[in-house]
Amino acid sequence: MFCKILHLNPKHIAFVFLAVPAVVLCGFRGHVGSDYLEYERLFYVHDLGLIKNFTSLFSPQIHTEPGFFLCNIFLKSLNLNFNTSLLFYSIISILINFFLMSKILRVNKKYYSLSLIACFTLYLSHEYILKDFVQIRAGLASAFILISVYYLNSFKKFSLFYIIAISFHLSALPCIFLPIIYKITAKLSPVFLILVILFIFVLPLDNFVKYVLDLVGMAEMLWKVSLYMSDESETYALGLMHPTTIKKLFIIFLFCSIKKYIYDIHYYKILSGLFFSITIIVALSGFGI
Repeated sequence: MFCKILHLNPKHIAFVFLAVPAVVLCGFRGHVGSDYLEYERLFYVHDLGLIKNFTSLFSPQIHTEPGFFLCNIFLKSLNLNFNTSLLFYSIISILINFFLMSKILRVNKKYYSLSLIACFTLYLSHEYILKDFVQIRAGLASAFILISVYYLNSFKKFSLFYIIAISFHLSALPCIFLPIIYKITAKLSPVFLILVILFIFVLPLDNFVKYVLDLVGMAEMLWKVSLYMSDESETYALGLMHPTTIKKLFIIFLFCSIKKYIYDIHYYKILSGLFFSITIIVALSGFGI
């Protein structure tokens, strides 16, 4: 109502008072976060001399995923320092999240401004603090996965942004199943539940992960996955009966129960994401990934 009276665009208001301050705060944060020193070291260690051929991009000697490595090389070629790279990555990650949210929520014009502010505030309360401040690569991967989810109806566009996402962080790897889950969720058939159960038991196996990496042409990155899966220092071990898992299950059932009141073309994309998040929590909560 306030926006209508003053003829203001709610998207522009949210951008100026939420997105821009978030970028500035994150981009100029300085020495903040447990991974700061490691990212600083990687920035100055990364050098084109480490690349002998194309497969070198996937070798342990670059210490990270190829997309992040190439971005660091690009920024260094412009004579930019590490602190400037923090601003660069903050702009990419935060603005992708903001504009994708505004694009998706535009479908519901009646509650657009309220929904946009609520969703972006929710993002700032957790994802922003954990990923954009600390786990920079994971934050970039999450942002590009969000774009791929938006394009679930287009296999080519989904594949493009999915590959970009895993080139920044391999935690995005399981999202290769999102198109399948999206198709099945639209019908909510018993087959979906069977696939989820099988998925939970199969996903942690090294051979299965190797197969997926082969499928996307990144078999050389298996060392990185093995490193994560052998790390027990940051595990959660939630399981099916953990309050966090139960809470997510409750949200899904609630979301399904109000389906007839929701007129949104993105309904099944959201539902797919909810189902998928529970699957990943149960499957990977025992690994530091």
